[in-house]
Amino acid sequence: MSAPRYQLASFVKIAFETPSDFSHFFGYYNYSPLSADGRSLLCHRVDFDGRDIKENDVAEVGWFGLKTGVWHLLGKTRAFNWQQGAMLQWLGPDFQKQVAYNDVEDNHFVTRIVSVDENPVRTLPYPVYGITPDGKQSITLEFERSYWCRAYHYESVRNPKWNVPVPLEDGVFLVDIESGVRRRIISLQQVMDFDRQECFDEKSHWIEHIMLNPSGKRFAFYHRFGQGHEFQTRVLTAGLDGRSIFLCPGWTDNQCSHLGWKNDKEFVLFSYKKALVGRIHAVVQKRRGVGQRVLRYWRQFMKPWVPQRVRTGLMVNTSYQLFQDCYGPIGRYSKGRLSTDGHPSFTSDGRFMLTDTYADRDGNRHLLLYDTRSEKLYELGRFYSPFNNCGYRCDLHPRFSRDEQSVIIDTAHSGKHQVLMLEIKWNLLGCTPA
Repeated sequence: MSAPRYQLASFVKIAFETPSDFSHFFGYYNYSPLSADGRSLLCHRVDFDGRDIKENDVAEVGWFGLKTGVWHLLGKTRAFNWQQGAMLQWLGPDFQKQVAYNDVEDNHFVTRIVSVDENPVRTLPYPVYGITPDGKQSITLEFERSYWCRAYHYESVRNPKWNVPVPLEDGVFLVDIESGVRRRIISLQQVMDFDRQECFDEKSHWIEHIMLNPSGKRFAFYHRFGQGHEFQTRVLTAGLDGRSIFLCPGWTDNQCSHLGWKNDKEFVLFSYKKALVGRIHAVVQKRRGVGQRVLRYWRQFMKPWVPQRVRTGLMVNTSYQLFQDCYGPIGRYSKGRLSTDGHPSFTSDGRFMLTDTYADRDGNRHLLLYDTRSEKLYELGRFYSPFNNCGYRCDLHPRFSRDEQSVIIDTAHSGKHQVLMLEIKWNLLGCTPA
């Protein structure tokens, strides 16, 4: 391997790294694993790696004391995957005394609420997804459905009831954290009927990737539909009561992936749109004769010599598109590596966007910071990963600490999933979050 295992910018240093005796990971990029007081780091711990998760696999959940490096076990779970973990998160409004995570009980998904100090466990009869900042409510999905569609799989519950194209009971739900009562606020059928298209027919439909805005008053979610590994995506937003639904325009021309709220009214969405060469390629693929011979020549003799970023630029137009909620697109970020898909989030003032990339041709994932005011793009570091293009891949999934002085990532540069906390020396950048 010619590339280093990892490389950091001069204004970045390692503040904490999980030990190598186990594999550690946190999960998705829209929750911070660091407590509000900056003393405790949440993560999952497993004694296996480099493979898909199996039905009876168990992960420990707990936290590391950053000063002592001591591991504190909070519980165990079977409701997890490599990408999202067990939806492990600090519970507001203080984000340092209680922790929530999903588990399995009697072949159903549930939520465990655990106190960090005394460890009494309270169980809610439904799983959580995105908990509001006040810690009182959670937007959530029907997790049992995820095993039967393209959504991130949770292997521990396999209820065949959900193995149908459009389950009538599916949708978006609101869970009361105190009482455990759940009610459906948006049905899957309601989502399908919102600006319904002929292409919806005879397809499987599901909902993914709920993400609350900073205040927790509105949320975004994905409506996906398709057959097999081919699917399309619509991105919608709604109020916490399920009303005032907004459909992001342009979905028929753009394929979209990751979303990040910039503030309560704006969010970015990474989008792909076929460029001229891409549109020609799609047409030629469907035809025989000269077109097929040209494609074979391209794949055999030209493609290996053309850099990946150039090939991508010829085939598709990519960028982080900026949307105003309930209105539509208002701009885009596409400088340098921002034309590569990643997992975006923002500082509380909305000035700096933190994101990453998938593995380049050398197996390195790039950690990026974009100043939306000066339009400067900084590479915080690059991290080699042996786990790519598989169910156990290790995305960086970068997240700010609550004081925005540090960035926490998942990384496999050591050959195992580990959690790394990086301190940013903002003074060397000549700028700082407000």
